[in-house]
Amino acid sequence: RRRLGDLLDRVPSEDPERVDALTGAAWLATDQGDRASALGLLDESIKSARVAHDPVREAAALNCRGRARQVIGDPAGGRADIERALELQTQAGEGADLAVALLLAGAAAYFEDDLEIAVERFERCAQLSSAHDLPAVEARALQLLGLSCLERGDLQGAKAALTKGVPAVADIGDRFAIPVGVSALAGLASKGGRPRAALMLAGAAAAFEEVNQTYRPQKVRTQLDAWLAPIRKKMGAAAQTLSDRGRKLTLDEAVELGFDEQPEDAWRVGAS
Repeated sequence: RRRLGDLLDRVPSEDPERVDALTGAAWLATDQGDRASALGLLDESIKSARVAHDPVREAAALNCRGRARQVIGDPAGGRADIERALELQTQAGEGADLAVALLLAGAAAYFEDDLEIAVERFERCAQLSSAHDLPAVEARALQLLGLSCLERGDLQGAKAALTKGVPAVADIGDRFAIPVGVSALAGLASKGGRPRAALMLAGAAAAFEEVNQTYRPQKVRTQLDAWLAPIRKKMGAAAQTLSDRGRKLTLDEAVELGFDEQPEDAWRVGAS
């Protein structure tokens, strides 16, 4: 973000690459939860792209503005931006940029609990990303597909998507997506009768977020809290102990724990 800020001070306003720099800086600000900076940058980016009659750059900036609104927790107007970006990108063709547009359009539907459309868009995004050799986009789409399937109660579909998406995100080293994927594994564990693993993975997700200086989408945070609420209530003080233990997991250990199919002993309330 500092480097892009330095670049913006040097590039004239009419240079098309300035639009890219504005949008890129805003994307990173969104990753860090800095909504105010992101929206200010994107208002300028969208205006400049429209003045230049550049629909592809306009779509990229609209996507980013919609994402900023939805990721950071005040979604008003976010989906409208993203749907317009998808329309512009679809008109431009079936290329790599459309895969990114589908990822964000799927996320917009997921954030608003329009899960059928979300699943459809994530699946199409993953297919298009694979065809255009976009492993990072494909991995993010699969993680969000897994979260959408979890919310629908489709554990088999969720596991299939996460089995491919989470290890790919870890291998790529996608700083923003790693805590999201580990959160998804915590949800899979909570719904699969593995409460101890769920709490440890939730702790790991929080730790990875702090280390990577990122901010998980508010929807993911709210969803995970809802899945864990009955577990925390049942386990009492032990829940925090397990979360704290999870904060010490390495990424490889967290991924291994997330896919461990070994059943846990039933939790027994009382003195031990």
